[in-house]
Amino acid sequence: MISVVLIAIAGFANAVMDLTRLGRFNDKSSWWDWRVSWKRKWKEGSTTQERFLGSSSVFVFVTDAWHFFQQIMLVAFCGAVVAYEPILGGVKDFFIYLIVFSAVFHSFFHWIIGRE
Repeated sequence: MISVVLIAIAGFANAVMDLTRLGRFNDKSSWWDWRVSWKRKWKEGSTTQERFLGSSSVFVFVTDAWHFFQQIMLVAFCGAVVAYEPILGGVKDFFIYLIVFSAVFHSFFHWIIGRE
């Protein structure tokens, strides 16, 4: 059952990623605004010198919202694999997880966070 919760978290994180990319959270913070957040990976005035060790690779998830929620999604997926225990088994479980992910994504993207 933990896997189902983790898949739901992945769906939520994916909705936030997409809404971020669509500009839903744009404000004065460059952490949320994908159009300028890429600059947070680099030292001021540079596009080749990392702001801190790993800021353009292993620690990129702390530099902007899109990468942060992508990391949450990936960790949730990996955790779901590790914690997997059959519910109905095989293909049936695949569709259970697909429905949970899609329902949570759709709910947050269209109705909970995404609506104006």
